[in-house]
Amino acid sequence: MSFLSKPVMLVLTIAVLIVLLQTVWSTPAKDKEQELTLRLMAKASEILDVLLSSEDCLAMRTNITESAYAYVASKEKLDDFASRYASREPDCARNFEYGYSVAVEEYCPPEASDCLRWSFGSPDFSPAGDAIGRQTRTLPVGILHSRKDIRVGKATITLTDGALERIAGFLDKACMLGPSGGAEQSMKITFANELRLSGGTVCLGNACRKLDCPTEEKSIPSGSHNLRVAYARGQLEVSG
Repeated sequence: MSFLSKPVMLVLTIAVLIVLLQTVWSTPAKDKEQELTLRLMAKASEILDVLLSSEDCLAMRTNITESAYAYVASKEKLDDFASRYASREPDCARNFEYGYSVAVEEYCPPEASDCLRWSFGSPDFSPAGDAIGRQTRTLPVGILHSRKDIRVGKATITLTDGALERIAGFLDKACMLGPSGGAEQSMKITFANELRLSGGTVCLGNACRKLDCPTEEKSIPSGSHNLRVAYARGQLEVSG
């Protein structure tokens, strides 16, 4: 009968301890990642459902029952959304924590030649280093060209959580509250890219989002900051 030498036993013991410690340390990280994924999936589904089922958004309204046809949108309304909200989220499904874009596409069989596609929402998301998570959800939708021409399509939302989305939401909320929001509001946040404010745009690196209010010209270096914003004289004044 052979026995392992003490040095070999020591090496094996250390190896087992490393594996056990890696398992213990990685479990909280995996739990947080799963929690983030579920949270973003739920929020993406919720926003897309509002867009497709609310008559304030895309759902068609019938005067017969005075209610909305959920998941049926007219071509005219899609044209309007694609024009009005080409670079920002629609007011009817606004979210101040996340950013999203939506694409609506008609089903296009091989023989078709006039399949249409619309998109609206934020065209830019947080750049590398500042993105936290992203999820995509898809739901079917009917697209009404006329009473005799209703086509099948799908609506896809891409929802992103990141520093750019949180900062833009923070500033837009301050804009919405205006003078009634108090003298000053603040948020603690860390970002890896330089923050730039110009006119009505906020940028992190090369990714930018339009804001609801104009802002003063300002640059803030990367790092951890306590951003402060005040609404004064029709614009946002940011410091931090």
